[in-house]
Amino acid sequence: MKHLHNDSDVVCISSDATLRDAATILRERGIGCLVVTDAEGRATGIVTDRDICLRAVAWERDPDRTRVSAVMTADLRGAPAGSSHAEWAEPMRRLGVRRVPLLDDAQRPVGLASSDDWLRWIAARLVDVSTTADPAQRHGQLRSPKVLLDELERHVDERQLLDRDELFVAIARLRESVEPRTP
Repeated sequence: MKHLHNDSDVVCISSDATLRDAATILRERGIGCLVVTDAEGRATGIVTDRDICLRAVAWERDPDRTRVSAVMTADLRGAPAGSSHAEWAEPMRRLGVRRVPLLDDAQRPVGLASSDDWLRWIAARLVDVSTTADPAQRHGQLRSPKVLLDELERHVDERQLLDRDELFVAIARLRESVEPRTP
């Protein structure tokens, strides 16, 4: 599933960096999380923009004196770099997280799988299926993109996969791209 993530998505920071350093990197890179690493480059945690807001700003911690280690999630749930989507999607679903670092054998981050990556992949597959399949196949008439999207929406709602609201937004955007607008 290497095509689902971009190796450049993973950005690392030291646990002794300040929250201002972390926030600056997040802003400059336009990302939502940093993988926290030790001196050998091994992943030891993850810090998100939400962590900074809820664990630091809301408690009026000084961003120039507070270290990343004070607000990071140290119980890191990573997945092996060569893992299947099921291996990194499972922690997302079970723990309610949106990002999972992909780690090499030495526990160094080499990529970052996110629910956004997964949603883009699902949306692309739905578009592929709805626009390239031959309805004359022996399986009968293709279901319309609207029917496929309705089924996906029901499936996500029943099983509570990934972040429900984000997936519904992605489905709505996909609907707009495949359904003609009515005046």
